[in-house]
Amino acid sequence: MFLLFLSLLGSLPLAGRCVTAPSIEADAIEAVADWTKGFRGARAALDRGERKAIERLLIDLRPYRRSAGPARQRALLALLDLASVARDAFEAKDDPRAADGHFLEGRALEEGEKLLDAETARFIAREVLVVEADNSVGRRCAAARLLGTRRDREVLMALSVCARGPGGPVADTAFEMLSGWPDESVHTSFLQHLTRHADGLPPRVAGAIERHFRGMRLEHNDRSTAPLRTWIEPRLISEDWRAAALAISLSRALADAACVPQLIDALEVWGDRVDAGRPVRRVEHDLIQELALRSGRKIGAHPDRWRTWWEARAAGRADPASGSPEGARVTEASFFGLRPVTDRVVFVIDRSGSMDELFRTGSKQEERTRYRESVEQMMGFLEGLGERTHFNVVLFEDGTQRWRNGLVPSSVSQRKTARAWLLRHSPGGGTQLRQGVERAMGLDEEGELDLAQLEADTLIVLCDGKTASGEDWVVPVLRRVNPTARLVIHGVQVGREGDGTLEALARESGGDFIEVDR
Repeated sequence: MFLLFLSLLGSLPLAGRCVTAPSIEADAIEAVADWTKGFRGARAALDRGERKAIERLLIDLRPYRRSAGPARQRALLALLDLASVARDAFEAKDDPRAADGHFLEGRALEEGEKLLDAETARFIAREVLVVEADNSVGRRCAAARLLGTRRDREVLMALSVCARGPGGPVADTAFEMLSGWPDESVHTSFLQHLTRHADGLPPRVAGAIERHFRGMRLEHNDRSTAPLRTWIEPRLISEDWRAAALAISLSRALADAACVPQLIDALEVWGDRVDAGRPVRRVEHDLIQELALRSGRKIGAHPDRWRTWWEARAAGRADPASGSPEGARVTEASFFGLRPVTDRVVFVIDRSGSMDELFRTGSKQEERTRYRESVEQMMGFLEGLGERTHFNVVLFEDGTQRWRNGLVPSSVSQRKTARAWLLRHSPGGGTQLRQGVERAMGLDEEGELDLAQLEADTLIVLCDGKTASGEDWVVPVLRRVNPTARLVIHGVQVGREGDGTLEALARESGGDFIEVDR
């Protein structure tokens, strides 16, 4: 474990040496800079004492809040460098300092915000964010994250310059920070990227654009309405289900009159594809959900009834369509109360030692272990979905096991084979949930996505306790790969010992989360 430079202590051992820490008179800025260098070269996680030490160093920087000019700027640059090296740690795969990275970046940017007055914000925008020659990539990314919370025209201009520059971490971060700005120039810039790079947008950029438009509602006379509609319309009926799913998501920004007729037409196209036996029920469901959100109605998979509703609404007449009509495509299939609509699903099931505990159903004759109950719930869910559904299973404990190399039909024989395989794997070991999710997503050893190998559109993840990696990895990983993969991830937590990972997976991917208190 590396030595923290402590501002109030004389010396501490490091790898058999004695390193003198800065004295109480030493500049706190230099102390933070020295500490940052030490963290960059370290390989072990921080202990409690080391976390307290960096907290003291950050407190030592607070007097600079009362200063101005170069001194305040130097303090802020030290915090940006700390934030950048911390992010490197938690974005690296299997880095033992990942949790430390989240802690340090959060604290560095929190203290940085307190130093960020109008003059210093202009300095960071002009002299750090857009100046490549004198600033590291990490520092510029940290500057973008720090400035992104300020709704200031000069900040907007600096972020826009970076976003228009060559691709890479700085441009990606600038895009993420621009997401959500209610500004016509941002709408226009994002639409230009969609139009010019529809088949090759970096996932973080694509994700930022999607989050941006899902959080907007463009008016009919906005300059961005027509080009966004033009981009969305053909993709709603694309043969590529991922392109259609993205178009449905982006349509959230359009007013009803600009997209509802197109959504209804797309529902008819995708309904015909479902009826023809194609595994695209999730896209059909996404369309129904979007229409239901806009209408407040539960009309189901019935384009003709949706058209009747829309014609009445557009004419200002009483709405004749309501309720859930007979024949709507619904599913009673349930996995611990969850009812995901999918026909291409991978189950990610915890088989750690605690899954051997009893799952109590109220009757001693029905008592099973948590693991056995998970297996039986999965079998019942697949039976309810029917043989047109395709599935696979990934188990995780200290490592992972995958049942098949790809999805297989949910036939009676395949379900029977899967059940026997699952029951041969008794619970034991730790809770490496992250490994299980990444295996199910098809990520390679470098964390890269091979889209050609990803057949599923849905993951269902079950876990009964705290995980080995915690939740900090979820947002960085999903924002890096899921704008391309477009997986919806549902989480089932058995018991109350979760650590937030399942909730984070569901929240970031648009899935559902349920806690089963057994």
